[in-house]
Amino acid sequence: MDKWVFKVGDSNGNPLNSIGSVLQPTKIGNAISEGSVTLGNWNIMGQDDFDGDFIGLRKPNYQFTNVSPPQFSARIAPSLVGMGLLEAIDESTIISWEDENDSNNDGISGRASIVTDPARGVLR
Repeated sequence: MDKWVFKVGDSNGNPLNSIGSVLQPTKIGNAISEGSVTLGNWNIMGQDDFDGDFIGLRKPNYQFTNVSPPQFSARIAPSLVGMGLLEAIDESTIISWEDENDSNNDGISGRASIVTDPARGVLR
């Protein structure tokens, strides 16, 4: 659960007076953790398929320590698999795609961001 973020709120959705709008489970230095979240038993919502098997969806039960927010939203960032594939494109190709003023009128404009490579100290 260390990659999850839990937005929390009172019964009206306002930030909680004690911790604000985001649960901060990790402490740094002398700070105190606001609590943690674990997965409890799952609720199964569905129906019997008349053969003795149960068909349905599972809904997780989140168990909080140190706080019991009246409302919460469990969030996790989407996977970024493939983001490194840009490295496979030659830099000259990327620069050839620059079209800062949309001169070809395709509705897409932009320029390559030239930065200093921290490992080599050269512009890339």
